[in-house]
Amino acid sequence: EGDDLNSSQPKITLPPMDHIYVSPLTRALETLSILRQNTCASKLPDGHTVLHELREIDLYGWEGRDKYDLKSNDAQSYEAWEVGDPYNFVVDGKRPLVELWSRAEQVWDVIRRHQQQQDFEGIGHGESSVGSDTLLVCHGSLGQALLCTAFGWDETHFRKYEFPNCGLVEISWVPLEERARNWRWHLPELSDVKNVY
Repeated sequence: EGDDLNSSQPKITLPPMDHIYVSPLTRALETLSILRQNTCASKLPDGHTVLHELREIDLYGWEGRDKYDLKSNDAQSYEAWEVGDPYNFVVDGKRPLVELWSRAEQVWDVIRRHQQQQDFEGIGHGESSVGSDTLLVCHGSLGQALLCTAFGWDETHFRKYEFPNCGLVEISWVPLEERARNWRWHLPELSDVKNVY
């Protein structure tokens, strides 16, 4: 009801975060800015890490082309993209979904190494090692890949867990365990999305 970015009441509820990683792409950085403006300041750390691996899927020669052009001129790959077939979705001789899953694994490796380092430093200062809460601000297809790779699900799971605009997934991952334990959606109310953007 008339709320906007200048409202004094936070509209977005997040648990306190220890670290933030964000895609280098403008819309992800803008999303982080909106989160900061609409979340209680004590919930988010002041800084963030831009992680190049959090960028959107690489579509190579498809970049900037519309779907009608792709359907007409690259029908087989376009069909594979629409149904989420990672092995038949080929652009310029590359398999973008297979690459995306590989990149998601790299993201988890980077973040988990950083958290293990932080936990190790915390133990040296008398703090307990209980893990930390980390916020990743990225894009839909990479979000799917991150969710799936956290549980060891391969790229054939693309399109099974599509992220809605402004969607958030919470993943519980115990430090030093190879895979995450559980997850749940946090979906925004339609009124929240309309008022923020």
